[in-house]
Amino acid sequence: MDWRAVLLCVAASQASQDGQAGQAASIHQLFPRDGDCTDILILEQDNPGNWHGLLALSPEADITEWSVEITFDNDASSLLSPAASVTGAGRKWTLTNRDWDGSIGAGEVLELRFIVEYAANKPLPTEVQFNNNIICTTDDPGPGPSPGDCSDHYSIDSQGDGFWQGTIELRPDEDVHGWTLVVVFDTAVDQIDSAVATVTGSGTQWSLVSRGWDDDILAGQSLAVAMIVHYSGAMPGIASLTLNDNSLCSGGSNPTDAPGPDCSDVVSVDAQDSTSWTGSMILEPTEAITSWTVDLTFDLPVTSIAASAADVSGSGATWKLSSKEWDGSLNPGDTLNLSFLVSFSHGFPNVISASFNGNNLCSGGDPAPTSGPTAGPTTTTSQPVTDCPYGIIVVYDDGSLAGCPNFEITNEWGEGYIAELNFAVDHETNGWVINLGFDKSFTELECFQGDATTTDNQNYKITNMEWDGELHTGDAFKIEMQANYGGGGKPDLISADLDGHPICGGSVPTTTTSSTTTTQAGPTTTTCAPPPTKPEESTTRPPAPDCAYRKWFNTTETKVTCGGLSKLTGPYAYGEVLCESMLFYEAERSGKLPADNRVPWRGDSALDDLVVGGYYDAGDFVKFGFPMASMTTMLAWGGVSFPDGYDVSGQTEWFTKTLKWSTDYFIAAHLGDTEFVGQIGDGDADHGSWGRPEDMTMNRPAFKITASSPGSELAAETAAALASSAIWYRCNGDEAYANQCLDHAKTLYAFADEHRGKYTDAIPAGDFYESWSGYNDELVWGAAWLAKATGDDSYLAKAEAYFEEFGLSDPQELSWDDKTAGVFLILYELTGDSKYKDKAEKFVDFFLDLEKTAKGLVWSSSSQWGSLRYAANYGHFALQAARLGIKESEGKAFAESQINYILGDTGRSYVVGWGVDPPTHCHHRAASCPDRPAVCDWNSGMNNPGPNGQVLHGALVGGPDHNDNYVDDRNQFQMTEVATDYNAGFQSCLAAMTANYVNMK
Repeated sequence: MDWRAVLLCVAASQASQDGQAGQAASIHQLFPRDGDCTDILILEQDNPGNWHGLLALSPEADITEWSVEITFDNDASSLLSPAASVTGAGRKWTLTNRDWDGSIGAGEVLELRFIVEYAANKPLPTEVQFNNNIICTTDDPGPGPSPGDCSDHYSIDSQGDGFWQGTIELRPDEDVHGWTLVVVFDTAVDQIDSAVATVTGSGTQWSLVSRGWDDDILAGQSLAVAMIVHYSGAMPGIASLTLNDNSLCSGGSNPTDAPGPDCSDVVSVDAQDSTSWTGSMILEPTEAITSWTVDLTFDLPVTSIAASAADVSGSGATWKLSSKEWDGSLNPGDTLNLSFLVSFSHGFPNVISASFNGNNLCSGGDPAPTSGPTAGPTTTTSQPVTDCPYGIIVVYDDGSLAGCPNFEITNEWGEGYIAELNFAVDHETNGWVINLGFDKSFTELECFQGDATTTDNQNYKITNMEWDGELHTGDAFKIEMQANYGGGGKPDLISADLDGHPICGGSVPTTTTSSTTTTQAGPTTTTCAPPPTKPEESTTRPPAPDCAYRKWFNTTETKVTCGGLSKLTGPYAYGEVLCESMLFYEAERSGKLPADNRVPWRGDSALDDLVVGGYYDAGDFVKFGFPMASMTTMLAWGGVSFPDGYDVSGQTEWFTKTLKWSTDYFIAAHLGDTEFVGQIGDGDADHGSWGRPEDMTMNRPAFKITASSPGSELAAETAAALASSAIWYRCNGDEAYANQCLDHAKTLYAFADEHRGKYTDAIPAGDFYESWSGYNDELVWGAAWLAKATGDDSYLAKAEAYFEEFGLSDPQELSWDDKTAGVFLILYELTGDSKYKDKAEKFVDFFLDLEKTAKGLVWSSSSQWGSLRYAANYGHFALQAARLGIKESEGKAFAESQINYILGDTGRSYVVGWGVDPPTHCHHRAASCPDRPAVCDWNSGMNNPGPNGQVLHGALVGGPDHNDNYVDDRNQFQMTEVATDYNAGFQSCLAAMTANYVNMK
């Protein structure tokens, strides 16, 4: 998500439009002295918590140093700038030039970028000074148009003690296919429930994401998002709403017009810095007490609280300070000065609620309402109903089935879904059995908290695992399941019991949906469920068994930076390196870079290409389609197999963007049914130059495959990339884009199959990416991925037939060129046929038996060039095989040994920008360049003996030789070159290992 608001100089923009860009502009021309800041600042986008700014500064005379002082109307919690040293606090901040950029010639323009972060009200500039010259002042900042008041966008329909139930109305101006609603409250919220959205968040910021069935909102139509907001402090109102990165509103009062809490007269902030503040409270009891407790609630999460006079407990936004054993006694008239230190890592946390021995201390706000939520339907039973072979059902007096309102489908696709049943335990047990009865049958059901058995595929018995049989009265318990069903319709849960005690709906709060309120039909009774009806046979295979259960889905916020991501028990921070690897892919992007680009030394490039976008393949600037497609397939395979690694690391959104940069390009490059652009750039001419991609002026020819000049490897591999990525998109809620990818994948595969030919006969890539293995492996590979993504058995039949016809067997590697080994696993996963499993086991045995270097690196006949990529690719295969139960323990141990070798087991890291003694001279044109505006060429880049001018974070270098020797020299490109295919298997291993360690923990 990009939270970028840009402040532009209108005067400078107008000058450019008038053709005056070449004239020297003075400070006064750009910024009239004492002018209104609204005249020179435009706020293009407003988002909660921060905004990004740009000031264009141009002096009348040469200067050798500069400073910019900005005064805001509200406190900023921090101000950051890559081009300046920043000092200040609160409302006044100063940006001073760094040692290397103080000189600005007369008429030159300095573009000063900065980020303003805030915790409460948005700070806007009221005065800007440049070298002590005032360039604007205003009493009413507010640059540009701002969104409307939020009180017009939501309603509070009912409220009770510690909660309110309300509705946010979404009415987009254009069609929406999948939505994310970011809600920022003015005080902390404990929990949000919504029947129409998946909810994540904490404190004051929460995200509500469409569930799939409610993705689409047509322009002009409205969707009412109903929710229940739970809180323990002051009643929260909505401060801002953002729909799919577009701000809907900010500010305004709570629709109830209740005044907000004011704790400023109770808690004083005595000192503060960027990560902590010291405060104090004066406590004066009105009666004699022998102990005391102070409860504090903040509007943002707090890392820790320290107090010398109190015992501290709590987390997040809620904390408790309790008297120590020796100082709890206070009498009327006594005064206790309680001092404490509050530490935080995000925004400045304000106290929004404070109580002393249960008595509220803060002024403002209405008293908490006393009425609670209405109770759910009453279930009347005398003794638990038992001995029911087909389960227990709840029946209303009118004869209708009550069903299970606490049964929720959380993810759905084709003919399958993931669901959960939440309930409260009403008895003690040391070994439990849950009986589930559905109104229709399944083809398959798997439960994640117990062993599921059935005799009819409609009624299931779930028995506890050995280690989790103990349950206590009042425990909240959740049963999660993944199920596939045939053409007989989607099964709904109609009966459920725990040890004979009904658990359908007894502990579920009433939920109001966007359109109707569902109420039960009156008193209920429990009885035994009838025998199931015989299901009709289904011949439809469920599509894509990869929308798998994701334990950590929607549990972790998207992380923009990589540091400190992994706190797991593994020897290395695998999640952190996973994030770094995607920074490498961002650095390899060609085309118009997005606003959320995280690589500051990269800019737009190759905008005149026939097809804009895609990835440069390595340290040069050719877009080779074949290895780009292969690395995309390998990345997607790792994603759909090990999504927990991305989910728990907060990298799911970034991984989607990584894949989409490829698939958007492939779709654009598909010019017709039998026409596909497979390469842009001349490899020989490109390798003869050195510089930045942003500065390229060379001719960049485009090369295509067509029906008369076919390229089956390229077309079939691109089909595999689009099909595998489609599974990821579908499993993350973007069904429309997944279908678009599949449409192109099907057409490209037909092109590959019906017009066969070697792609290097049509495209001049043979000196760089020759198809040594031919196109037979890609024809099987592409058909297998289409079978996996679509559930269409015709693709599976074709993959199996071609597998036999082509005699695929005995590969030596898994690489951008040879997919044979991968075929074994995909076909085994789809068919369960032991012949594919046997071949996969044989390949695992092959690389497990390969020679190892003295320090443990696996070594094959291909390892002379890019030894680490082959090690990572073997590791990726081992982990994919282990996921399917093939050589599980041996494969996981092997993969971990190779990844740990890469990350530091030999005493150094082979990942640029990460770990101990990482490479600093990787063979990469753009990274070798000095900072702009310095010239980058063979002398300043390639032949510069010093380290690279830029850090290519996350790039895996080629690696050491047969004797574990590594020379960090750009000229030793077999060791120091980087490439997109190098990182693909490596990143997939990191996702698997991150998931493995966090799930173990």
